[in-house]
Amino acid sequence: MNQMITNYRNWVLPILAGVIVLLILVVILVSESTRQTIGLATGTEIACESLDVSQPALGTISVSTDYDCYTFDSSVASSTQNIISIELTSKSGNSLDVDLYAPGEKIELDNTGYVWATAIGTDKVSKDVALDKGNGQYAFKVWSYSKGTGDYSFSFSPATSIVSSNTSPNNISDPLLSSQTDSECTLVESVSGLFEGIIDSDNKFDCYLIDAKENDSLKLELLSKDGSPLDIDLFSPGTPVGADNAGYQWLTSANAINSESLTLTLTKGSGKYALKAWSYGHAAQGKYELKVSLNSGSGTDGSSSVQSVTPTSCNSIQSQTPVSGSVSTDNKFDCFKYSPSSGEDTITVKLISDTGVPLDVDIFQPGSNAVSSGTGYDWLTTQDDNVISKYFDLPYGQGDYLLKVWSYGNSSTGSYNLEVVSSASDNDHIGSVSNQIPQVTAPTISSLPQQSTSTEVAVSQMPSNIKVPERPKPLTEAEKIVALFESPTNIDQTTGCGHRNYSEIGAGGGLMYPDGISRSSRSGLYVKGGRSWPYATKYEDRILYWNDWLGLSPDLKEAIEEHEKTRLLDKISDFGSDLLLSDQELAQKYASWNYDSAQEIRDSIQHAYDHWSGIKANTKVVFDGYPLLYPDGYKRTLNTTSQIDDVGYWDFAKSGENSVVGGYDWSFSSDVEGKEAYIHDGILDIPHIPAGEPGWGVMGSVELVPRELIDKSLDRQAFTLAFSFLPELFPTEMPTWGDDSTSFHEKHSPKRLIFSFGGYYRWMQVYVNEMCQMEVVLNYSPPGDYKEHKLVYLVSETGVDIRRWNEVQFTIDVPNKTASLTVIDGSDGPNKTDIFTLPDNFEWSFADWDQTPAWQSMPSVRYVDNKMGLFSGSGSGSFSGKLDWVYLANGIMDPIGVERRVGPLRGADVPVRKPAKIDVGPDGYVASAQLSPFDYPEWKVGAFNNSSMRNYLLKDVYANFEDAFDFIFLVQNEKDSDLDYAGIFRGVSNDIKGISEDEKPYDATKHTGSEGKLKAVTHFPTKDGLCCGPSLHEMMHRWGNYALNTGNLTTYTFRGNSEKSSDPLEQDYSYRHWGVSSVNGQLGGFDLKTLKELGEGWYTADSFGTYANGGNSVPFGNFELYLMGLIPPDEVEDIVLFKGIEATGENFYQNNTWYAEEKITVSIEDVINKLGPRVPDHNNSQKEFKVLTLVLTDDPLNESEWSEFSKQAKDFENKFAWATGNRASVKLGNLGSSLKSTSATTTTDLVAEVATSTESVSEVATTTESVAEVATTIETDINTSDINKVFSFEVTPGASSHNIVWDPEIGVHISNTVEGLASNRTVYNLGFSNPSNIFSVSLCSDKDCLDSGLVPVSGVTKNFIQENESLISFVPDVPLYGGRYYKVQIVADTLIVDGDQSGDFGVVVGISDWIFKTAEMTRFTLPLNLQYDDSFCLGGKQAAGRYAANIGKPMCMDVNQVNDLVFGMEQNQMSHYFNTLSGGRFVISPVRDKEGKVIKTLQIDRGKEIGSGTCFRAAEKSGTKAFSDCPEVLPGPSIKDQISELVDLSRYANLKNEDGTPNLLAPYLPSREEALSSKHFHRNITVVYNYGTKENATLGAASPPRRSYDTEVTISNEEDHRTWAHEFGHAFFGLTDLYWHGGPRTYYAGRFDIMADNNGTLPPMSAWSLEVSELAIPDQPISDESMISFLDDPTGPINSNCGNLSVPCALESDLMKGNTFVKFPAIIERDTRKIKGHYLVQLFGSEGYDSEIVLKPSTVEFSDKKGGFPGGIAIWKVDGTEQKIRRDRCAAYGEWGMDNCNPTWLYNQGRHLSYIEFYPVIPTVNGGYGKSTAVYNLFPWWYEPKLPYVEDVVDELGRMPESIELPVLEIAPYPEVKDFGGGSKVATITLNFKDMVENLKQRITAAASSGDVAKFDTYKINGSYEFTIEVEKHESPVKMTYFDHVREGQKQFLHDGGLAEELDTYGYHFRFRE
Repeated sequence: MNQMITNYRNWVLPILAGVIVLLILVVILVSESTRQTIGLATGTEIACESLDVSQPALGTISVSTDYDCYTFDSSVASSTQNIISIELTSKSGNSLDVDLYAPGEKIELDNTGYVWATAIGTDKVSKDVALDKGNGQYAFKVWSYSKGTGDYSFSFSPATSIVSSNTSPNNISDPLLSSQTDSECTLVESVSGLFEGIIDSDNKFDCYLIDAKENDSLKLELLSKDGSPLDIDLFSPGTPVGADNAGYQWLTSANAINSESLTLTLTKGSGKYALKAWSYGHAAQGKYELKVSLNSGSGTDGSSSVQSVTPTSCNSIQSQTPVSGSVSTDNKFDCFKYSPSSGEDTITVKLISDTGVPLDVDIFQPGSNAVSSGTGYDWLTTQDDNVISKYFDLPYGQGDYLLKVWSYGNSSTGSYNLEVVSSASDNDHIGSVSNQIPQVTAPTISSLPQQSTSTEVAVSQMPSNIKVPERPKPLTEAEKIVALFESPTNIDQTTGCGHRNYSEIGAGGGLMYPDGISRSSRSGLYVKGGRSWPYATKYEDRILYWNDWLGLSPDLKEAIEEHEKTRLLDKISDFGSDLLLSDQELAQKYASWNYDSAQEIRDSIQHAYDHWSGIKANTKVVFDGYPLLYPDGYKRTLNTTSQIDDVGYWDFAKSGENSVVGGYDWSFSSDVEGKEAYIHDGILDIPHIPAGEPGWGVMGSVELVPRELIDKSLDRQAFTLAFSFLPELFPTEMPTWGDDSTSFHEKHSPKRLIFSFGGYYRWMQVYVNEMCQMEVVLNYSPPGDYKEHKLVYLVSETGVDIRRWNEVQFTIDVPNKTASLTVIDGSDGPNKTDIFTLPDNFEWSFADWDQTPAWQSMPSVRYVDNKMGLFSGSGSGSFSGKLDWVYLANGIMDPIGVERRVGPLRGADVPVRKPAKIDVGPDGYVASAQLSPFDYPEWKVGAFNNSSMRNYLLKDVYANFEDAFDFIFLVQNEKDSDLDYAGIFRGVSNDIKGISEDEKPYDATKHTGSEGKLKAVTHFPTKDGLCCGPSLHEMMHRWGNYALNTGNLTTYTFRGNSEKSSDPLEQDYSYRHWGVSSVNGQLGGFDLKTLKELGEGWYTADSFGTYANGGNSVPFGNFELYLMGLIPPDEVEDIVLFKGIEATGENFYQNNTWYAEEKITVSIEDVINKLGPRVPDHNNSQKEFKVLTLVLTDDPLNESEWSEFSKQAKDFENKFAWATGNRASVKLGNLGSSLKSTSATTTTDLVAEVATSTESVSEVATTTESVAEVATTIETDINTSDINKVFSFEVTPGASSHNIVWDPEIGVHISNTVEGLASNRTVYNLGFSNPSNIFSVSLCSDKDCLDSGLVPVSGVTKNFIQENESLISFVPDVPLYGGRYYKVQIVADTLIVDGDQSGDFGVVVGISDWIFKTAEMTRFTLPLNLQYDDSFCLGGKQAAGRYAANIGKPMCMDVNQVNDLVFGMEQNQMSHYFNTLSGGRFVISPVRDKEGKVIKTLQIDRGKEIGSGTCFRAAEKSGTKAFSDCPEVLPGPSIKDQISELVDLSRYANLKNEDGTPNLLAPYLPSREEALSSKHFHRNITVVYNYGTKENATLGAASPPRRSYDTEVTISNEEDHRTWAHEFGHAFFGLTDLYWHGGPRTYYAGRFDIMADNNGTLPPMSAWSLEVSELAIPDQPISDESMISFLDDPTGPINSNCGNLSVPCALESDLMKGNTFVKFPAIIERDTRKIKGHYLVQLFGSEGYDSEIVLKPSTVEFSDKKGGFPGGIAIWKVDGTEQKIRRDRCAAYGEWGMDNCNPTWLYNQGRHLSYIEFYPVIPTVNGGYGKSTAVYNLFPWWYEPKLPYVEDVVDELGRMPESIELPVLEIAPYPEVKDFGGGSKVATITLNFKDMVENLKQRITAAASSGDVAKFDTYKINGSYEFTIEVEKHESPVKMTYFDHVREGQKQFLHDGGLAEELDTYGYHFRFRE
């Protein structure tokens, strides 16, 4: 196609041009137009017509008429400053321009004026411009620089404002700087002056004007009086002075004592120079003193003259005619002029510094006046070599070029030789200057003829016999690199820019390019081995070497030989020689290896020999040279393109929004704490992150792919990038080997990467390198082929001033193989554009995108890897600094073109985006988002993958919905899609631990509009994605695969049939899927049951997918359920993986077979060891998820579509529950409740409600007067301080309260203070504007209680007044849920009214909202204090001490005392007791009366005398006879009747969970479901009948929560807390009595349980009671399944979740801190292989309720605490075998029980099937009131008769055990064996408490030395104790009886008789033995 275009131009265009010329000539001849000529092309002048001032000009710019031209005379301008105002309007909105041309300036078709204005859009553009180019005819050209068309209106008029005298864009990097006018600057009247001022936030700069002539000398002296850095900048005449721009020279001072000075010659012409006093970058403030001295043409300091130079005063120099001279303090430079011949464009200049000091030659353009004090446009220096040659370009045409010989900065003096050689000279005559050249002394300035025009002035002719020297050869690129490599480190100590020689620090000297990047070693060879690539030969070493273009690399053969010699041949030769040695010689030579035999040595050497020989045979040398390109110089100009298309302009005014219509926005993310946004004041500010600091900093990216309607993609064949940036300074130190790794990394290679293009292989990167040069790296490597890796480095020769803002412009034109770099540093000087020639073979690799497998699915090349980004990592290399704006466009522009485009965009508004229209479906199950005609086509072709568009839509969602959703499903309303995915998942936040090795918690919700709840968003490109998959699959990506490195087999080309089925597939990583593994779930994997080994490494399994399995038709796999947090680890099956997988397409896809090098089995323990345990675990993980299904559509959904999507949503709820095995659920419905409210109730409405609600008035018991006050308008604000003196306010429950009762008093308590009572202002006088709606209470989705996740709780506010207290309380319609967070909010605009004052209630209270948490378990309890006429407190034996103060009164316990005992949270109060034992999970809750007030204890006066016995109590409670022989019930209300008048018990009868299932608040027996079938009236309430007495009475009885009972407690009013706790154990949890009834029994708990013997104390519960009550859930380190697997196959280690040295198990004495007991398998039934019994190992401490345990007095006699309980470990055994149940448990029911009792009967009776027994059961813990419970029943005190140690401490400590052995028993099933003996021991579990025991021993030993061995503290046990586990399987089962379990050391204590004798005789206990 390109060739066709070229041919077309060759013959068609000339013909066409000729025709056009003829036509134009005709028009000219016949037209009456005033236009006389028309320019046809650049360089052709155009004619103009006259335009009067203020006369509008109307016209059209079109393709055929692409300009209009108008002239006017300068006399029409403002008389003060020759200023006019111009106005331009583009009526079509396209980009149009008006350019102003000076008198006499050529006006051509494509050139530009000296100033211009651009109109984009239809708004008028106005601009004031100065006519400062002299008097005469100026011209306007109206046209379009960017080739736009359209109608325009243009006019001009004299200006009314004043601007600076020159509006030319001298500083094009910032043309919109505010300018300081002449009238605002102070004119320096005299030649010297002293000025003082202050620079601060109100006065950012001062301006002074100096009227001077060119070549005048100016001296500035600046003193910073405060020592802060202040500046004086010098501006040339006419340059605008603004707040932020810099001059062309400046002086900085931070010295408060001595001033800094600057002397210079003014070289910018004559006129008013400006001096600006300020602080650069507004970085500092302070006072200054400025002294200005101006000398007209005099010396710089008044004592010596300034050399003044004009072109006529310079000596001429001829080609090949060397001259010599010297530079001194009196003669600072010599000047020569050279006149090139016609066509000559380069010269070679050679300079010799005779003494080796640094001297310079600068070249100036013809006519330059800057020789005296300035620098040339190019130069050479002898700084590094006393002889230097250099090419100089002559880009300014003919004329006298000036050469200045001097020392830059006047730093050196010395003599020199100078020679110029013309490019037209014969190369044979070019050489070096000879020592034989005669000295030609250049005259000093004073001796030069001042008026002479001769070019022969004072130049001696060269002798004709002097040999013409050879032309010096320029340095090659290789020589430049070597020179730089060998040059010393030279770092600027201010900026950090400069060369770094790493060989100086011993770093081996990585070879440096001039760009400062280390590429290789000094030798030019770089050996890199060990990389593995697809299809790579094993042992391949890659030798990368410098290509011949650089002249550094050795010959290919030489490289191979060098490699083989140094790394291979020597090794192979040495090993080969060793193999020839005898065994004796080998053994002697390698004796140090310590091998057992010479053969082992020989085998090792043979292996090494084979290894290195293999490397030699497979070594390949690969070319990998990187071209380094420098600018071409001034011989070329940048060729621009006529068509320019904006891609993006980003000015970071607010965020990353694009000012170009249709363009993409930047999106940013950061992980730096507290650095959420880096955009401020229109700047993207990214600070440097030092090495070693946490976090990767900031990432930003912008898509550049096509859009459907407006294509704003980047055309990478020809584009322009421009940006304004201020980089961070570089480190000024070199790293040293003494630095730590962090410091070394921070200082090493400090280059800064600014932009990176492409996400796949980074096709372009833009840097500032360490030399402070701009560098662009172009990567044109074919993707995936590492052997063809190619880079091109473009290095600008123009440095950037990293102390100041710089504008950088880069262009690349691939078809024409050119690129350019322009750096504009904001100074007055010219800006150079570096132009580069790209390699001939340069072509982007994505040109072959349609053949590249990874990109074949892309619709066009512009989709391929097309994006731009930036990244700020820690340390060196990444971007840090500031970006002001970024501009990107298709086409090539020069700097003026960029400015013309960027200027208007800078002031343009960001395009307004039309948000999506959100609607909720009729039944609330789905919502729709109707997208704009612009957005919807983008979503069809992949907008989901664009973060900007995705986040735009999500923010539209959250503009309409609360933050209530865990997942959002975006479903495209399309039947088919061209996208290459059926569903795609994007995680938004995740804080789950233990499911990923490398993925840290992340939260990107802030970019979506969510406030923290959203977990993920998924896109389905077709409408069936939700119903039929992959909805389950994509949802699973929330949890996996981030855990396993699973392999896969794949090919990209099978779809195109371009690969045969017999070709091998590529092995690949399955990337977040299960691949070839046995997970068998939604993310792929096979069914392990179908896996078969075929032999020789081949395998097969039933057909499966490596990425997915069957859409929504398969459930989640076992391992997937674990990752989701739905099953515990012990339910996870082992997983089989494979390594080294191989197969052909036929093998894998057709036959389901594959080959693998290794099969690997991964257990859940392996996963946990690698990733850690899942947090939260399966008990605490989220089980219910809320999902928003959002249908994306371009038209509103019709009724049929709503119905279709709603059905899919409802089906998905069921499908998800099914897929999880009903372990979790999703909720997609009720979307309307999550919509944000669009209206608010006003205060007027609320007042009206109060005024009209008589019922509310009655409920709150307010007076009619206060209601009237509320209903009227109250103007006086309440005095907050006054009302807080009169009333005290307390919120309930307290803010952030945890574990409070379920249905508490929610609201505010108001109490009168003394001041209030004194003033007669009481709570009765208070009123409220909305008494029934003061509070809103919401259920929170998590502990943060974000507003977006709140669910309102229905209820009403009521005011309960009692005496001087008022409770403004929220009453929920039903009791709250347990274990949940709730938020209380005072409704906005709620007024509290006090007399004639009113105020905001939240302000008065001091808090407007607060959060509390309910307990996880509770029992609603209603204590009744029953008083009778003859009740009398005697103070019985149980209560005498406790209630002595009430003896003689009717009741021993009044209502308040019962309240405290039952609901109090102090030690020994019931709620505290059960809350403590449950670890904070359980509390006792009061109930509400019918009015909604929380009541605790009810005082009920029965009005009769008290009776006794069951008959009386039954009649009292229910008004019925208990038994037929009971007397008739007396008339009168029953207690139940009296309760029903006060409390609605049905409120608590049928409570529901959130999902609608029944909610029983504490365990029921035998099952919760059966308990619900009961019709009893207070199933969730325990009523306590607390009877008053008339005599000493001990009474305590309870009905446990069984099917046939109401749960209740009957108790005497004299009983103390011990009895209350015991009876609550029965009533709350159905616990059985475990105390001694006499006679031998096994199931007693001694003193270790409140349900057992307690002697009046309040001991804790045993492990069994805690477990069956669900107050505590034990850890089970070894699961039942693991134990059975181990016993059946003990070849592998047993699975346990703790117990090894790295992860020990632990017991904690405080349940509030951890588990006090653990569980182990104890009994296994032989045939069924079921575990039928367990051990419970329980730790008791010596504090809290554990201290209430009382032991046998004779075993604890501490000197300072008689009978103190030291703590220890108890072991319980729970035997659930049928033998045990029938022969022991049923025996409690006597002979009847032996015939009728069995497990089924017990279950139906609501009885526990098995009880605990202490292990071993002897020595017994039983006996009358626990007298037999001794210290030797506890570990580690087993073998001691008593504590403390009183005899030989060493001997006693020697007997202390360190471990506990637990035998695992196997029994035969019932009735094969009917007796429940000890069984057969098949394994032993050993628990090692070595650390705990060692600590005790050390403590006791130390106490024995100090005399404290008898004290209690020496022995007490508290805290956490770790232990390890060992399990041993016995080869042969060992028969055991009960007696065999007694430890040998404890047999000395078997003197109790009874039970011990029976167990010794029979081996087991049986109560009713025949």
